[in-house]
Amino acid sequence: MAAVRPEICWSVRMARQFAGPPAAPAGTEHGAGGNDAALLREWPGLLFDNTRDHIIWGIWAARKNYPKNPKGQTQEEQLRIAAGMTKSWNPQFCRLLDHTDSSTIFAIDVSTSVPPQPWETNCVTLLGDAVHTMTPGRGVGANTALRDAMTLCRRLIDVRDGKLELVPAVHAYEEEMLGYSSKAVIESRKQMDSSDLIPVPVIGRLLLAATRTSMRLVNRVPMLKRKMVDSETKLRKIEDEVSVRPRPAKAS
Repeated sequence: MAAVRPEICWSVRMARQFAGPPAAPAGTEHGAGGNDAALLREWPGLLFDNTRDHIIWGIWAARKNYPKNPKGQTQEEQLRIAAGMTKSWNPQFCRLLDHTDSSTIFAIDVSTSVPPQPWETNCVTLLGDAVHTMTPGRGVGANTALRDAMTLCRRLIDVRDGKLELVPAVHAYEEEMLGYSSKAVIESRKQMDSSDLIPVPVIGRLLLAATRTSMRLVNRVPMLKRKMVDSETKLRKIEDEVSVRPRPAKAS
């Protein structure tokens, strides 16, 4: 339903896992992904190797800001690209890269959907990434999907209670969902847009300095801090709690 197009190259890397508790079950192997089969035998449903301590780090930027496209490079070269782009960063972060196991590195393209126009409603509908894939720029993708589920649940309760027919109920859900999800998609893309001026020489440095100064000011003024928190969480908020009313009892 929503056209998807790649916009940003988001490189995510997992640092070397460090030895630590708890001990892995017998038969597990070291290395990213090497433990899956043995771990799943011990803990059905486990989706990640949590048997050892680990650190995850990531770098993301518009593709044009990378010296070369990370997607076409070896893992070792991807690590060198990351180290080169961050060589002037805090030494502690640079040290983290020095200790990274290159076999755990991977690069992905971050894609965003284009807010769709309303469509003719029937008894089949969409929710979550099926209709509003968005960048992680605002961290609201999962929240928006959960809001979809809550909104659809409310409309289905109306059907159950005889307040609406099925198709009008689905239409009401879609109308509301398209409103808040389109805003979430657009706001998320703003945070990861290739037109950002931060990487631009001189201008970017001035913008970064202004941003840091404003963040320090906000941190010292409670009213500004609360206003910023409210602004940042606005897309995550659901106005009121959903209460699932009990099914009416059938007459005996």
